[in-house]
Amino acid sequence: MYENYPKPQEAPSSAEVPLKNAFLNKGRSGKNEWWRYLVGIIISFGGYFLFSIPTMIVMAGILLKKGITDENEMREKMTNPEFMGVDPNLMLILLMLSFVGAMIGLWIAVKYIHKKSFVSIITSRSTVRWKRLFTAALAWFLFSGVWIVIAYIKDPGNLRYTFEAGPFIISLVIALLFLPAQTWWEEFMMRGYLLQGIGQRTKTALAPVIITSVVFGLLHSGNPEVATNGFWQSIPMYILPGLLFGIIAVLDEGLEIPMGFHLANNLFGTIVITNDTSAIQAFTIWRQNEPDTTLDTLGLLQLPLFLLVFWFIYKWDIKKLYT
Repeated sequence: MYENYPKPQEAPSSAEVPLKNAFLNKGRSGKNEWWRYLVGIIISFGGYFLFSIPTMIVMAGILLKKGITDENEMREKMTNPEFMGVDPNLMLILLMLSFVGAMIGLWIAVKYIHKKSFVSIITSRSTVRWKRLFTAALAWFLFSGVWIVIAYIKDPGNLRYTFEAGPFIISLVIALLFLPAQTWWEEFMMRGYLLQGIGQRTKTALAPVIITSVVFGLLHSGNPEVATNGFWQSIPMYILPGLLFGIIAVLDEGLEIPMGFHLANNLFGTIVITNDTSAIQAFTIWRQNEPDTTLDTLGLLQLPLFLLVFWFIYKWDIKKLYT
């Protein structure tokens, strides 16, 4: 006699309740059990180390032949083409190869382990917003241009004009081909894959933004400039941009602006100006005789300015960070 009565509705599970941030919610597509993220991380970093093996064998052999056995000294010297006796453009390719492997590994993990579209870890939209990416890249190049002017005014003797057309063009081509793999893998892994994965558990964006920013900084602890300048002085130079990238990714609900920013920043440091402690060495237009840590620290002030400019342009809602 009770067969015709309607059954009470079950409350939707947490997995069925949409998250308020569209980018975090996009991460719920496909399969997202915790072990899949663990496997995905292993596959991506496995690709990184696999593609690093030829480079590490060559570099370790050269360093040992030169009698360098101290770990910190190895980190300082191994990316210096002049010390290693390797052409800077060849060194640039060798350093970038590992990120190609990491990107391939991440693509495999997203597509076959999580069964989701790769675009889902890049943007909440159906396609990548390329206009945003190129706008951010151009803006940061202009910001960085101001940095060079300030550097010249502060200490003109610390900058050397080193432009050589032939080698520079080769460096530019290599950078345009390989730097997207390096910078965008870092964005896809940190601000896409992991930020979405952690955000599914925290249900808000602020915690994953902070966590991924710290991880992003620690991943750069092996860079030669960290060995030269010290851990506590160098790591904030990575954590703070990572924090900026994470905030923008959440507010804009996609990685396009961080992708453009990050690519432009590394491209600027690869072909425009560098110094001996930089992790990436190539044929640049200018070269610093000595790194200016005070100026680098002041350069961090550009980060909130960059954020405010794009906040004004796109009218972001700050509530996306914590709801």
